[in-house]
Amino acid sequence: MNMNLNLKLSTPLRYGLLINLWLIVMVLGTALLLVRWQYTSRSLFIALEKSENTGKQLASNNASALAEKRQLASPARVERMAAQNLGMKTVDPSVTVYLAQP
Repeated sequence: MNMNLNLKLSTPLRYGLLINLWLIVMVLGTALLLVRWQYTSRSLFIALEKSENTGKQLASNNASALAEKRQLASPARVERMAAQNLGMKTVDPSVTVYLAQP
């Protein structure tokens, strides 16, 4: 018994299968693009959060540095350092010498 299965599809059925196959490929491609865009979006969001955290940390460090600068430049500290390191003294009217203009 020789069975020769010769499946020939009619033209409209063949076009319908091609259109369905093309649509399936397009849906799968779209799904893959959507997954890639979501991954990229998530990566960018994480990078943005890291940048914001770094910015907050730098702002905090800047505030600390400014407070330390103000503390180091206080007049009392400058006067104390001048007296200790340079031997300078505050102005005393009893030892002040006034010069007349010639």
